[in-house]
Amino acid sequence: NLNLEEALTWADQAINAPFGIGVENFVTLDTKAQVLTLLNRNDEAEAIMKKAIDHPTTTMTQIHFYGRRLINQGKNQEALDIFKLNRKRNPKDNFTTLVGLARGYQAIGDKKKAIDNFRLAAKNAPTGQAQFYENLAKQLEDS
Repeated sequence: NLNLEEALTWADQAINAPFGIGVENFVTLDTKAQVLTLLNRNDEAEAIMKKAIDHPTTTMTQIHFYGRRLINQGKNQEALDIFKLNRKRNPKDNFTTLVGLARGYQAIGDKKKAIDNFRLAAKNAPTGQAQFYENLAKQLEDS
């Protein structure tokens, strides 16, 4: 939270520096959006994040962790919307996008959809992780 205007200058440089030094991608755009948010320039930050999410090199995992960050910020409906978008863009993924949906639904208080998505994700979890997601579903059922 120090020298935010200078941080913004560096973020712009990371995106736009000439001669191939600057690279516009999810990470550089996300960084700029975070600085803009700290400067209370929320409309600009939102526009930059939309660009980051829509960037052709943005990955499913980057979108997933952005959704997780939104939950940590208490922006639960926005997070769910991001997780839904991720699922729509990556319909063949049967783990990460389902975990995202489960976490999003859990964040907005829709236990049934959260449980269903945790269970679907558990069926496709990497080796040794299925029980973890089954346990999350069971904890929600019991709460």
